Parts: sequence; C-alpha cells; structure tokens
Amino acid sequence: MLFKSWYAHPVLLIANEDWGSGYRCLTFRSEWTQDLTFLPGQYLMIDGFVGEHYLRRSYSPVNRGNGTFFLLIQTFGGLFSSVLAGLKPGSRLRMSGPTGKQKIGLDFKGPLVFIAFGSGISFPLSAVSWLKNPAGTRRVFWLNDNSTCPEEKEIRKLFPASFSLVLKADLPEVELSRIESDSLILLSGDGTGIYETESKLLRAGFHPGQIRKEIYYHHQPLR
Repeated sequence: MLFKSWYAHPVLLIANEDWGSGYRCLTFRSEWTQDLTFLPGQYLMIDGFVGEHYLRRSYSPVNRGNGTFFLLIQTFGGLFSSVLAGLKPGSRLRMSGPTGKQKIGLDFKGPLVFIAFGSGISFPLSAVSWLKNPAGTRRVFWLNDNSTCPEEKEIRKLFPASFSLVLKADLPEVELSRIESDSLILLSGDGTGIYETESKLLRAGFHPGQIRKEIYYHHQPLR
C-alpha cells in the first residue's frame, strides 16, 4: 500500500513514459470528475508508506484535459519520487489539494521569460494554457546539468510554436543579455539555482518587481 489518505481524491495512473535520463512523465485520470484543472503554482499533496516510512510530498500538476493531468518526476535522489516513477499503469493513488495558488500575471502584456531548473519545467508547462496574450514574446530556458538532460523532443511538443525553448546546463551571460529589459521573469524549481539566477538578473539591471519565484526545493541550504 502506497497511500494513507483513504478519503483523498483517487486518481488512476494511465501512462508512465520515459522522458530521458532522470525523468518520468506520469499521466493520471481523476476517478471523480472530468472537470479537473490546476493553476500554475498549485500543488498536489501525495502521502503514503514507503516501506516502514510514512512520507508526504507535493508535486506540480500539468493539465492534459478531460480529467487528466501529468506529473514530471525526477527519478534520481528522491525515495518517494523513485517509488512513484516505478508505478505501473493501472495503479491508484490518493491526492490531497490542490494547495497554493497561481502567482503570475496571466494577462501580462509584455515579454515573458521562464527560467526553470529540473522539474521546475512543470511550472511553465502549466502556465502555457492560461496565458492570454499569445502575441507577446515567450521564452523558456530549461536548465539541467548534462547528466540529467531529458529528451528535448518530448518537451518541445508540449509548447506552442510561439514559444522559444532553450535547453542549457546553465544560463550563459550572452543569453542573459538577450532578455528584453521590460520582461516579466519567472523562476521555478531548485531554490539554490533560483537564488543564484536572481542575483545575476539584479546585477544585469532588472528590478525585483520583474522577478517572480516558484521554489520547489533547495539542493543546498542558502547561507
């Protein structure tokens, strides 16, 4: 038995796809409703037993429509995530939530830049369907170290053609210099990477009001 919350929302795993080194994409269908949507910045809480350990973890869902959604799971370094990534289609989970709320201007009219670290790519993926101004510049940087870079084609097909997607190990200064000065910049994923990138952006002349953060976790405590 993985889950403990017997009265939480039941969902059925309908697909578990390999997204390259270190990632799995798990697609779920609600067993209660087809009218199921999530805003960017909302989370699902999943709890349960892994062996003798009771764990609670939150994940960022991305809408697929018709009562389905997916979670992008990193399979390296996380006990609970590794168990989820190993589930077979037909498995059932219980989810609590959503918790949190969206924290971006979905009607923002200017250039919009996403900078995502690792599984933080879920945040811009979730935001795509909510953006109201398709004419604005849309750029996404997905930063992964070389050992955990997923298949680029799997990600590109989830973004509209109007989005520019760049996969890098880090954010080079040359790319930083190309970001329009009036951009709204959204950072998501690893808190340490967010902190370091925010510092670069501030040194480059962007002001704090242009930068918004969706911190998933910290690889290392900030000092």
